[in-house]
Amino acid sequence: MTQKYTEADTEAFYDHEDSMYRSFWDSEGSLHWGYFDNLADARAQDFVPACHRWNEYMLACSGLTTESRVLDIGCGNGNTAIWLAQQTGCEVVGIDISAVRVDNAKALAQEYPSLHLSFQKASVYSIE
Repeated sequence: MTQKYTEADTEAFYDHEDSMYRSFWDSEGSLHWGYFDNLADARAQDFVPACHRWNEYMLACSGLTTESRVLDIGCGNGNTAIWLAQQTGCEVVGIDISAVRVDNAKALAQEYPSLHLSFQKASVYSIE
């Protein structure tokens, strides 16, 4: 039998588990996907640098400029959105279904008043 999770289930999970995730994220709270130089030889301590390398790779391929507008779907705590805005001067709108994560992103964004950032609790399914 296949378990089907609703959007409400996912929202509740991320709202509830935020502190657990924060217990093992890097100090910037930005762990996500990584880009490893050599996955076969990767060690646990290579994960955080691989996450940063992935951000750099995505940015290099993006063509973002100060005139760009980015929609960060599943923005979480806003770390990647803030990093993109810092690196490029672009405007970033982050959406996430977790109210806890959006509140975290909004709080963090207050530390960067010169950046063009906004965060909203929203579902990707409600985008028109």
